[in-house]
Amino acid sequence: MMNSYIGALLAIIAFGSYMVPLRRFPSFSSYASLTGLSWGVFVVSLIIAIATNTLSIHFVGVVCGVLWVSGGSLCFSAVQKEANLSGTSVRMMGTCILVSFLLGSIVLQEQIIIWLAILAIIALIIGLFLLSPQNGFFFSKWRSLLAGAIFGAHLLPFQLSNLNVLEFSFSYAVGILFAAGLLFVLLRKKEKMTLKPFRPWVISIFAGILWLLGTHGSFAAIAEDGPLGYGIGYPLTQLNLLVNIAWGVLVFKEYPTKKERLRLGAAATIILTGAVLLTLSKILLTN
Repeated sequence: MMNSYIGALLAIIAFGSYMVPLRRFPSFSSYASLTGLSWGVFVVSLIIAIATNTLSIHFVGVVCGVLWVSGGSLCFSAVQKEANLSGTSVRMMGTCILVSFLLGSIVLQEQIIIWLAILAIIALIIGLFLLSPQNGFFFSKWRSLLAGAIFGAHLLPFQLSNLNVLEFSFSYAVGILFAAGLLFVLLRKKEKMTLKPFRPWVISIFAGILWLLGTHGSFAAIAEDGPLGYGIGYPLTQLNLLVNIAWGVLVFKEYPTKKERLRLGAAATIILTGAVLLTLSKILLTN
């Protein structure tokens, strides 16, 4: 089992970096990038499944993988069409945290401290509105918002199942590969997707490997028998948002003015505060 601290660090770096190729190659189709990523995820998942003797396919995992691709296609498209890695990441994560919390409370009936949860929801909503267009409609950035909503809900079938992580992981990868491949076939001509140049394809495959390692890292970070547990491990993994912002601001020169950067920083800080409050609303109830 991976060390919890190493897992948290891996999740922070991986989740904060795997979308960088989308900004690095703006002319490379986001759907092609998603296809390349899916192969990286599948190959490493296959190796892990064989090594751990968990090579089997479960319908629940495939469904979750298909749902992830639907969110991923919107997210990848948002990074390119909005030309905004930092803002997309903050909007997506804020919505993801909010939706996953609401589903956990309503569908899974998780017990919470109400007043802390209300403060957290208010913080998340304020953070999202801070990143709304200054002179436009809030939902004009609908791709990243909808992607976050899907990401927040896509693991619900897994949470309702009795599968363990390793049993689930390979089927999840199969679903991702299938859905991304289907998108590639259906949209190849419209998006003018070709196999050349090879470089963005190769980098997208490595991005998929990075994303999968981050996923397993996050599982290790929140493991109940680890030194961090959910209460510390989950908020730690959310720091990947800061890595996203660093890539966007420092490398791709997004939010160039001081005012814009202050607004972005404030939104990220408020959303991370909301994530911590949500975590506290659960773990303090059990102590």
